[in-house]
Amino acid sequence: MSEKFFEAVKTRRSNYSITKSSPIPDEKIIQIVNDTIQHVPSGMNLVPTRLVLLLEEQHDKFWKTAYDVTKVRLPEDQFEGPSKRIEGFAAAYGTILFFHDVEASNELGQKHPGLAAKLPQFAEHTNAMCQFVAWTALTLEGFGCNIQHYNPYVDPKVQETWNVPASWCLTGQLVFGAPSNPPKKKTFKPLDDKVLVFR
Repeated sequence: MSEKFFEAVKTRRSNYSITKSSPIPDEKIIQIVNDTIQHVPSGMNLVPTRLVLLLEEQHDKFWKTAYDVTKVRLPEDQFEGPSKRIEGFAAAYGTILFFHDVEASNELGQKHPGLAAKLPQFAEHTNAMCQFVAWTALTLEGFGCNIQHYNPYVDPKVQETWNVPASWCLTGQLVFGAPSNPPKKKTFKPLDDKVLVFR
């Protein structure tokens, strides 16, 4: 049975050749986001991940923010490359913003002081799993996807624009759209360098 699972895992790749069209209705995208946050496991059932789905003009608004913030941060002679990358992300269909709710972690830490130091790590694990699950699910539906990290530079504007609680810490942005080209071929390092087996 695991073969079917890994068939899906192997389809998940970074694809930057994506367009402002969708192979599925928005309601199906919303279902994927909801199923991701509902069913991905978390340490101590903390569920510290928060998601914001941006479609249509809201997606465009985020990448305009990323463009403006990056333009201010970089010298003019270094902006051309990053600006073209951001324009490529803006040309996609939508973006999922991933957050860690620090307040949720802190509240659980107060109840279990002995685990408080570990809770940020637990939150990272859950956030990464949510990114992986949403990315894989969208890929199976025919999307091309890639993950970006314009945080923390866009954080203040994100909080202001979408009324995001101050305790939500932005961790990544999953960009998706119908692909115009397949992803580039991936190479792998030898397994012997990555896995040890003892019997």
